Amino acid sequence: MKTAVIIGGGASGLAAAITLAESYGRKDLKIIIAERMDRLGKKLAATGNGTCNITNKYCTPERYHGDVKAAQKIIERYPPEAVTERFLKIGVLCTLDKDGKMYPFSRQASSVLDCLRARAAALGIAEKCKCEVTAVKKKGDKFLLDCSDGEKITADAVILAAGGKTAPSLGGSDSGYTIAAVLGHTVTALSPAIVQLKTETGKIKPLKGVKTDTKITLLSNDSVIAEQTGELLFTEYGISGPPVLQISRPVGAKKGSYRVKIDFMPEFSENQVRDILKRRKNDLYTGTLESFFTGMLSKRIGQTLAKIALSRQLSFKISELIDNDLDLLAKTIKGFELPVTGTLSWQNAQVTAGGIPLDQFDNQTLMSKRCAGLFAAGEILNVDGDCGGFNLQWAWSSGITAGAGAAAYLE
Repeated sequence: MKTAVIIGGGASGLAAAITLAESYGRKDLKIIIAERMDRLGKKLAATGNGTCNITNKYCTPERYHGDVKAAQKIIERYPPEAVTERFLKIGVLCTLDKDGKMYPFSRQASSVLDCLRARAAALGIAEKCKCEVTAVKKKGDKFLLDCSDGEKITADAVILAAGGKTAPSLGGSDSGYTIAAVLGHTVTALSPAIVQLKTETGKIKPLKGVKTDTKITLLSNDSVIAEQTGELLFTEYGISGPPVLQISRPVGAKKGSYRVKIDFMPEFSENQVRDILKRRKNDLYTGTLESFFTGMLSKRIGQTLAKIALSRQLSFKISELIDNDLDLLAKTIKGFELPVTGTLSWQNAQVTAGGIPLDQFDNQTLMSKRCAGLFAAGEILNVDGDCGGFNLQWAWSSGITAGAGAAAYLE
């Protein structure tokens, strides 16, 4: 009886285990998923705030980072359409939204996990939870695995799907990188990605909890690094929201001086905003700065921007505003800047940027070029995607590839 161990019971680990079981042509194989947490798929169950954005219709190269060219070949081999067809076969009906995001029709991540586990159980795959693989050694054609519960496992193949460092409470750790290094692999620098940004907070304290649609630009010196539109959230530490998560990767990955520029009225040019303000001055001349933006911007945003741009009390009369004041207000609305001081921690990040380089693995099978019988999949590899289902697509594509590769190796 041969034995294969999948280290990590997340998305890529489950995909690899199921594919291995389905692809292996004989019955002399025992498959074990070793998971350090108390149950499989904790991070998967939390994705999309519990709705599970399974994949995205538009998995183009520009949505990925790291070893993109090699990763794209794997994704093209098992694209979103193939992934959703596989899910349909295990009971998960998928639906497509207008942005290309694919969700389970149930909108429940737990149902996706339930279907994956049910399929694994039907194939005879063993779940071994609360079992962290602490060491892996290669001896001849065999792998010797030490587990945290004291058990020692001998395996003919190992699939390393231990994930990255993100969300330690959901299973994230650096243990997989340690195992890979012992077996001859290198690891690039690691940093948190799809994560909230910390900024200077003095100016934005009154805006804590405010949400508003903006265009946000990440700048390094005078160079535009990234740009996104969407709902921005002001917090006690800085800024959050989908557009912030999308532009955060460079801040964590590369040291430097960063700042964000926030456009509160992206639908209008600066000249158009200035014209709007001039008309408001004429129409609302009997009022004060306190109410000048009411009906135009969020109350707290308008009042905060007025104080910052003009350094005046809110009791200042609208009728006394001069053209220069309106120019300053327009510039501030279209280009409110905040210095970025960093990102939140690994616990808050959704994905790890960096990992084991893909050129250390066969691109057709994801078997190690440095350790025969070792395969890898998912976040532990040097591939990460944008927010919106792209990282789960990588987990499925790479997991399927590693599972099929392991089956071929064992046969």
